[in-house]
Amino acid sequence: MRDIVRQFDSKTSVTRRHLMFASLFAAAIVLWMDTLVALLELSAQESENTHAILVIPIAISLIWLNRGKIFRDVSLGLVSGPILLASGIALRILCSFFQASIGIENSLSISILSLVLVCIGVFALAYGTRAVAAAQFPLVMLGFIVPFPSYVVRWINLGLQYGSTVAVDWLLYLAGVPFHRDGFVILLPLRSIEIAEQCSGIRAAIILFILSMVVAHLYLRTMVLRTLLVAASVPISIIKNGLRILALCLLSNYADPEILESEFHRHSGMVFFAISIMALYFSTLVLKWIEKRKQQRSSASQRRIDHSPACV
Repeated sequence: MRDIVRQFDSKTSVTRRHLMFASLFAAAIVLWMDTLVALLELSAQESENTHAILVIPIAISLIWLNRGKIFRDVSLGLVSGPILLASGIALRILCSFFQASIGIENSLSISILSLVLVCIGVFALAYGTRAVAAAQFPLVMLGFIVPFPSYVVRWINLGLQYGSTVAVDWLLYLAGVPFHRDGFVILLPLRSIEIAEQCSGIRAAIILFILSMVVAHLYLRTMVLRTLLVAASVPISIIKNGLRILALCLLSNYADPEILESEFHRHSGMVFFAISIMALYFSTLVLKWIEKRKQQRSSASQRRIDHSPACV
């Protein structure tokens, strides 16, 4: 059996492996088409799942950028591939049998998870475990297409809602605007504004979180600094949302009371999201500078050790 596998690996070019992967991947897409359609409909309806349509292009792009390393040493993954494929197929079958008891929402999440396992299994089967290890980041990122359970969304929304309220509290204080805060309600001299759950900015926060992971993976080397950049996306999102709410508060109180019903209220998120992208960019520059300084100090220390006189 091992001789057959070695012969297959030696005679099969990377192009043929790509064709095998594409064929199996297309078959999986056809078999899970109903689930993918439901995912697209959910992404269009609920803001907290909009990011799902961005994850697959990002993962493919990352694999393409790192294709030289990923496909340098390929083989037939006869262990990891079938295990992942069998796990994904079994999960899909169980989900179909128990859909009525687990509910439509949980059923969709489990079904998408099973598709992710099958796709990674197809990749492992076609290219082997070394290729999977080299492509682990984009493959793990595929997990973000799995819809969040409703209770997770509620907790994320609540955290962002509270954080945005506190940010507005501090920003109004720094701006010298008289106000009073009662929970999620901001009482201004002429009107009151409630920071509702829909104002938490969850869609932009999740997209920025995913983007920070990609940027950290591409531009930072140490895990500590990568973690810091990803963690920084959370306060950046909260402060960005606080600035947006602050602008609406000031405009509605001092300029136009109808601003909350205007197009500015509906579409201003893009402007402030661009501000958060800039903040993430500058955070990346700072962390890259720190990383470079640490590397320079480490290299200088190593040179001193290498050139120090040996003890006799």
